[in-house]
Amino acid sequence: MRYEEVISITKENLEKIFPGVEYTALDMEGANVVLYSKESYRFLEDQEKIKKLAQSIRKRVIVRPDPSVLLEEEEAEEKIRNIMPEGVSISDIFFDHETGEVLIEVDDPERIQSYDSQILGTIRREVKWAPRIMRTPPIRSSTIKMVREFLKAESEERKKFLRNLAKRISRDPIPGENYVRLTALGGWREVGRSSTL
Repeated sequence: MRYEEVISITKENLEKIFPGVEYTALDMEGANVVLYSKESYRFLEDQEKIKKLAQSIRKRVIVRPDPSVLLEEEEAEEKIRNIMPEGVSISDIFFDHETGEVLIEVDDPERIQSYDSQILGTIRREVKWAPRIMRTPPIRSSTIKMVREFLKAESEERKKFLRNLAKRISRDPIPGENYVRLTALGGWREVGRSSTL
């Protein structure tokens, strides 16, 4: 399916599956369809509907909050710390503005699930950021910190690359000869490691 066809079919299916729920933008990043909404939590309340939407377009659907509704980092961090139950130790909070995700590092992620399964939904509703819980590394690592800073610095470039990739993936087949040249090495009674070129 072409890029434009995927977007139009997704719009049609959205109106059927989620009547009355508004979205602000619809785009593709790589092979995924990305849906931006000011009320992203409403799309995620019923996982079966999202699954039905993904099956109808045969693509993975990612629901993200609209950038205009995201709280400031300081205010969001304060609310997240207040929402978390007692006994859960937050070691770090990392915000990714391009994806609208907040990465929350906690010592014991299982405790969040045992306290209340609705904590992530509460964070999504009140803070508007999409929460992701990760375990705090046992040893502090400067490498992890550098990778996260790099991802934050290059997030706009990454998003642009994924959009271009989506347009290249979702295009009409190139007319002409359709053949593939295959060179077998290794596993075909050759010496060395198996590989296919």
